[in-house]
Amino acid sequence: MRPSFLPCCGFFPHQHVLSFIKFIQKRRHVVQQMLLRNREDFYLRAWGILL
Repeated sequence: MRPSFLPCCGFFPHQHVLSFIKFIQKRRHVVQQMLLRNREDFYLRAWGILL
């Protein structure tokens, strides 16, 4: 993150970082779900090719 994005007050950056981490954690769950689905599709296609 750019230092200029954070205000000078010590309270706001902490809040921004916490909300940013929560946002990333939510997105990470969605990304993991997508990766699992894609992996399953990949395995199904591989089995279809092998069979």
